[in-house]
Amino acid sequence: MRPLALRRIDLTTGKVDVVPVPCGSTREDQCRPCADKARRLRMVQCREGWHLEHEPVPTPAAPSEAQKDLLAARVDLHAALHRRPTGRRRGGVRRDPGGRRGTGRRDPRRRYPRPAGPARSPPPR
Repeated sequence: MRPLALRRIDLTTGKVDVVPVPCGSTREDQCRPCADKARRLRMVQCREGWHLEHEPVPTPAAPSEAQKDLLAARVDLHAALHRRPTGRRRGGVRRDPGGRRGTGRRDPRRRYPRPAGPARSPPPR
């Protein structure tokens, strides 16, 4: 058995005990006694009918009035947030006539020519 050592502290006296606890492994190559115990437990559960022929389909509960009110408030906030102002494009960024966004930053997808200047030599090794 491959027990795990856990510390137990008695809150009234303050005494500390080390208690061995089984690892609970289901793999025989890790801990044979715990795997055998888990296998026997599964066999008993199947014999007693713990397994199900069909998966249960949970039915969702009907929402309460408070939940409905919260959802209605959330819908109103979402609609107010995404309402398009008049006279502007969606997103609020105007484009220049060249088709690029007017952010003033360079487009990372485009290759720009190297600036003119002295040629750089490779770094020393």
